[in-house]
Amino acid sequence: MEGPSSHGTNKASQLLISRLIRYNEILEGLAQEVESIKLPSASANVLKYVAMTARLLIKDVSRIADLMLPNIESQKELLDRFKTISSSIGIFIYFVENYILQSRGIPRSFYQLTELIRSELPEEWKFNYLACKGTSLGVLPINKYLMKILKSFLITRKEIANYPPLWLFIAPSSILRSPLEWSLVAHEIGHIIEKNNLRVLSRQYPDYKDTDTPLSTAKIRYEYAGELQADFIGAYFFGLSFIRQAIEEYYEDEQSLSLSHPSWGERVNVLVQHGLPNLPATDKCRDLLENYIGDLRLDPGLIRISESEVHTLISKTKEILNDSRIPPFDCGCKEFNDACEKLRQFLPYAKDYRVLLNGAILEQDNAISYYVTNKLGDEDKRFKEYDYLIQDCLRLCYIKMNQRILFETREAEEEMIASQEQGA
Repeated sequence: MEGPSSHGTNKASQLLISRLIRYNEILEGLAQEVESIKLPSASANVLKYVAMTARLLIKDVSRIADLMLPNIESQKELLDRFKTISSSIGIFIYFVENYILQSRGIPRSFYQLTELIRSELPEEWKFNYLACKGTSLGVLPINKYLMKILKSFLITRKEIANYPPLWLFIAPSSILRSPLEWSLVAHEIGHIIEKNNLRVLSRQYPDYKDTDTPLSTAKIRYEYAGELQADFIGAYFFGLSFIRQAIEEYYEDEQSLSLSHPSWGERVNVLVQHGLPNLPATDKCRDLLENYIGDLRLDPGLIRISESEVHTLISKTKEILNDSRIPPFDCGCKEFNDACEKLRQFLPYAKDYRVLLNGAILEQDNAISYYVTNKLGDEDKRFKEYDYLIQDCLRLCYIKMNQRILFETREAEEEMIASQEQGA
């Protein structure tokens, strides 16, 4: 015969199970909404992963409701278990609604620029990513984050554990509002390819452990070095456009020193003293940056990275990038002059996306002046129209890239067919 406490536990269990099962409808709705988003293939892979995770959670919730909760005899244990499971699902739902689904609000040309950057990478370096709005620029490892918040769900964790790394770019409105700011995403890409491919930091700092306390000298030095390396990779890809936009976006806003990031004074100093000498047309690039770096205070952060450490970090990173046939931006190339000439007359340029963004930043004032003087449109919309021009140019670069890939694929197929026919 059941006692009062057993009867009470059964009623509580039934009530909590019914509440838990309600999540399944929400999770299925989220999965369908995520699947409805149309983005480039590298982003579609992330959406597929998130939708899959939502449906795996449905299986886990059903398993927990059928097998686990009914067999818990203690009301306290039952309630604690329910709170843990409910909290994890709630965090997942919040993440999907406020980050993953917000990817729909990102300009399509932002994704196209990221695809253009990916096209420069070796095949094994190419990464899957999504982008959303946030308060500050950063990148989140999606797999690691979901594994952390979904500890209680065995089926889900087993299925998603071995998936290739997925990344979420988080960018503030101040960066997303203008394509002239988008070269800054190369810094975050620098973090990704370091973790996935370069591994310069792990070799240079073999004694560092991820479990080190935030205040430890070893952790601060490692974090600082990672930011300096990512800055160099950003400059490697985008030259003066990355450096200028980083200064404009962040230097004046710096309020305090950080445990994870060197001061912008030190970061600019490293880019000028160590980054530029490792890029083509160093003197020209330095001259073009002179107005931006001439009066800046180049102060150190909490811990100054030694000159030898920085030299090794930059040179090793450059060596691997060069060996991987990733070309640095060259502001001395003829295309750069051609782009500047067109853009200052408010004309499109679409031969090279990196040349485009550098020319767009350098010639912005001239282009705006030309727009106003020649009455090309509403003067109040001159800056917005310039942004539209650059976004259209990025789209053209993206289309040309896809056309080139299609042509190369067809050419390879024709060569394969011809060789097979010869062999026959």
